[in-house]
Amino acid sequence: MEPVGFWKLFFVGIGQGIMMWAGALPCVLLVVLLNRSYIISVIITFFYTAVNYIFGTNDYFIMQPFGFNPGTLLPGPLTFRWFFQYLDTSGAQMTELMERISPYFVTTPQAFLVVILESVVFLTLIALVYKRQSC
Repeated sequence: MEPVGFWKLFFVGIGQGIMMWAGALPCVLLVVLLNRSYIISVIITFFYTAVNYIFGTNDYFIMQPFGFNPGTLLPGPLTFRWFFQYLDTSGAQMTELMERISPYFVTTPQAFLVVILESVVFLTLIALVYKRQSC
C-alpha cells in the first residue's frame, strides 16, 4: 500500500501533514478554551482523535459525495478520501476496495479548499478565544 514514485510519495506526505495539522486545530481550540484543565484537554483530544480514526475507516463516512456532510467536513474521512487514490492497488482485496470507494474520492483542490476554509475558521476562533482570555 505505497504511493507509486518518490515525488508522488513526497507530495502526498506533505499534503497529509498539512491535513493532519488542520485536523488538529479543533483540539488546539479546546486546549485554549480549557487553559486551566490540561487533563480534560488531553481526554477530549484523545476521543477526538479516536473518533476521527473510526470515521475515517467507516464506509458510511467515506462513501459520501463531496459536499456539506461529515465525510467531507471531518478531517479523518476527508484525508482518507484524498490519500487513498494515490495508493498502489495491486492485490484482489485492494482492487475490490478501490472499485467500491473510488467514486467518492475527492480531488486535491477539493480537499485543500476544505482544509483551508476549516483552518481559517479555527485559527480565527483560537485567536478570538486567546485574545478574550488575555484581556
